[in-house]
Amino acid sequence: MLSAVRRVAAASVAGYTSYCLLSLPGQPSESQCEGQNAGTSTPCIIAATHEKSWLEWGRSIFGGSRGPSLKVATALPTDKLSCKRAAQQPGAPHKPVVLLSCGSFNPPTYAHLRMFELAAQELIKEGYDVLGGYMSPVHDAYNKKGLASAHHRVAMCQLAADTSPLIMVDSWEAAQEQYQYSLHVLQHLEHAVNDACCPNNSEVQNETGTPGHSSERSGVVSTADTAGVKGRLDADVEQTRVRSILLCGADMVESLTVPGVWRPDHVRHILQDHGLVCIGRTHSDVRRLMADPASVLHEFQHNIILVEDPIPNEISSTKIRSEMCKGHTVRYLLPDAVIDYIQKERLYC
Repeated sequence: MLSAVRRVAAASVAGYTSYCLLSLPGQPSESQCEGQNAGTSTPCIIAATHEKSWLEWGRSIFGGSRGPSLKVATALPTDKLSCKRAAQQPGAPHKPVVLLSCGSFNPPTYAHLRMFELAAQELIKEGYDVLGGYMSPVHDAYNKKGLASAHHRVAMCQLAADTSPLIMVDSWEAAQEQYQYSLHVLQHLEHAVNDACCPNNSEVQNETGTPGHSSERSGVVSTADTAGVKGRLDADVEQTRVRSILLCGADMVESLTVPGVWRPDHVRHILQDHGLVCIGRTHSDVRRLMADPASVLHEFQHNIILVEDPIPNEISSTKIRSEMCKGHTVRYLLPDAVIDYIQKERLYC
């Protein structure tokens, strides 16, 4: 009898250990921080945000499991969604898109806001229907040195977005229980926006069958919001699935080809299913990578739009934090409301 109990106990421990190992999310290690610039002097460490329990192991066996598919629901703002398009030729296909910028926004600056304006301007020239743009502050588990807590960064982004007729804030990434990959944030936003403005299309799954579309409904959009959005969109746009496009800088695009920084399958899905708009200066390094037949950027160059800022600036969140800690003025580098918030909450120094 005793030996049987020992065997059951040993099997239980082994099963629980296997469950913990197999169910851990594929989060980046210190050398695999998604989007981290190669050669950076400040490593980003993805902090552990979820510990497996005996109770969850039991749920996984007997039912009621709270697996990775369970997400924290947040309300997606849709009040600024509207169709901004250039004159199109009769019969030209409609290509509705929303822009997504993932980042620390620590704090958000005018440089972040200008990226949306430049991207929207170029997309409209290319024949896209730009419905809006979203800032998505990274999860606290990114654990970068000097990173303000997510609720502060979300609040600052909302204050910054108040000055724009185009930009909104998607707090879904920051609100989750653990670090989220950029691909999953893109998928979530695309599904939530389609739920809001094109409910008939929201069940359409993308060709690759990647998760986060018809299988997950983590975005919360009220009926009133949906009605308001539909009233601002043309009927033909409502019949076409909205695509989310990644908005980023040249450094992030270059990092897509650096081994160990991004998951290769995620890079392919981002470039193939979503595409990206890169804002920068000359883009010489990005163009070189796109010209290399061995590069994934070359394979999907038709989904990459390069935009050169005719008035480049050196505004950076890092420099702003440094100046504020020295007691120097940062006015006209970021919205006044954001400066007031930082001072009120005594952030950064």
